[in-house]
Amino acid sequence: MLNKLKLFLFFLIFSFLAVACKTTSVVTESGWQSVAQGIQRIDVKMADRNVSYTCVKIDLETEGLEIIASPAAKDEIQCLFSLKEFARKNETIVCVNTTPFAIEEKQIVLMGITKTNGIELSGIYNPQKDYCVLALSNNRAAFFNQNNLTEKQQQNYDFIISGYFRILEKNQIVTDSQILRSRTACGTDKTGRYLYLLCGTPDFSLTDNNGLSYVECARILQELGCTDAIEFDGGHSSGMYIFTKSVQKPLFQRKIPAALGFKLQSVQN
Repeated sequence: MLNKLKLFLFFLIFSFLAVACKTTSVVTESGWQSVAQGIQRIDVKMADRNVSYTCVKIDLETEGLEIIASPAAKDEIQCLFSLKEFARKNETIVCVNTTPFAIEEKQIVLMGITKTNGIELSGIYNPQKDYCVLALSNNRAAFFNQNNLTEKQQQNYDFIISGYFRILEKNQIVTDSQILRSRTACGTDKTGRYLYLLCGTPDFSLTDNNGLSYVECARILQELGCTDAIEFDGGHSSGMYIFTKSVQKPLFQRKIPAALGFKLQSVQN
């Protein structure tokens, strides 16, 4: 019994230190900080909730900006990886987890349309669900309902990344979900030039029954300048890395099959 108690205490201390080591250079609402050319971040700690979030704002017109998404080929869909591995391998300035996934007959299935560098990797997952996608070109971003995305619209974008539901549309909050979890979301301003990546997680929690709700994500992104936004996969899939350092992740972060990152051709880690 005593040994089990010691092991439990060791686990608690180790978990606390792991969370404490998350790199957030700012725990304030004072404003945006420059990360690299065309990329800014803001870090906020919600002290009353033991929750923190980071939002990164990316100017898609930045010279030399490169979009990196995984999976990049159909055979990569079955390859799970950690977000840390993705950040290091691709030397991203910022990256987040993206598309929700399911395990069906021992196979990983991406839950929605996925297109990487012009190559379509998966189609509509469940037509009955009102899932949305992020569509990216070299200098613009837009959101579409997966069921209404036409072939012509798909041709206009090199990257199509599926998420869950729309939470902000034309500057109106369009969700009422108050369930608290670790969250990853993204938004755009009304021009589509600026892309916002948001990730919020509990500062210390052995479960994932804390974090942000869809409504809170929508409100945060709206206040930061977004008019439209969707949710990506959340819970233990959530995470954000700036360069190769974690700024947001749940205590127990699982491996994922899909991620989105950005780098500058002139910037190295």
